[in-house]
Amino acid sequence: ACTRATTEETALVFLEFENQSDKPAILSGASTDIAEAAEIVAFSLGDGTGSYAPLPEIPVSPGASLRFAPQELAIRLTGLATDLDADATRHSHAGHSH
Repeated sequence: ACTRATTEETALVFLEFENQSDKPAILSGASTDIAEAAEIVAFSLGDGTGSYAPLPEIPVSPGASLRFAPQELAIRLTGLATDLDADATRHSHAGHSH
């Protein structure tokens, strides 16, 4: 997972999710210990302005992957507890756990 360095209270996290199982996976949300809230969001362009809106569950077929990338999909963190510096690498739980 990666994110841009920021001193703001909101950040977007980008990653690649691969369903390595033989069963469908459902991404239903995200969590982290560095922000008050985390949610899966999709980019849309309306009236020349880009924005991200929350998504409901996302199904991922067996063996398929899903790319979270700028101006596509992201995990939006709000209420960041700390600044994210250029070397910040955090592991986010996008609808999964270990």
